[in-house]
Amino acid sequence: MSQVVPGLSIDSPVFRAGGCRWGMLYYPNGILHSKPGSVLVYLRLLDGPWWKIDQSSKVTAAYKVSILGGSNRPALFSREFGPRSFSRGSLLCEGAEEVATPEELKSALWRGEEGDGELVVRCEVTVMELVEESRIRWCLRQLAQQVKLFISKLEA
Repeated sequence: MSQVVPGLSIDSPVFRAGGCRWGMLYYPNGILHSKPGSVLVYLRLLDGPWWKIDQSSKVTAAYKVSILGGSNRPALFSREFGPRSFSRGSLLCEGAEEVATPEELKSALWRGEEGDGELVVRCEVTVMELVEESRIRWCLRQLAQQVKLFISKLEA
């Protein structure tokens, strides 16, 4: 884990919880080159399909991140995070959360059964509150995203 370049992340497949689409970024060696050495997880609320207008724009959710020593093994390490506010389409929530240090994970792996060296990161999300967004606001948000994308292509 310490050989992984800081800032390198592993993106999870999209998963559903509480009627919302979520994604998770797993940073095995921290986000910043200046501060390596933390195992971080960053949970994101993802946009739904463009045709699905009636989506919640803001969601309050609590979540639990578990690191397992393989797909059918007990958790080596888990941590729960209290309610956080997530905005749809935003890359920002309250930030990436530290799940463990590489040393803690290594010692947990040594304590566990002999395995194939595989780690599984599991995230359980509990949605506590959904804030609905009007059709007009949704359309304006979609238009703003398209304009932003168009401008970034022009600048490139």
